[in-house]
Amino acid sequence: MLENLTAVPSQAELASVMIRHRPEF
Repeated sequence: MLENLTAVPSQAELASVMIRHRPEF
């Protein structure tokens, strides 16, 4: 999964927003 994020910086940004929106994470 980490490799995917590194390959696609856009995905990393989306994940950051998702995590911020979901305090459960």
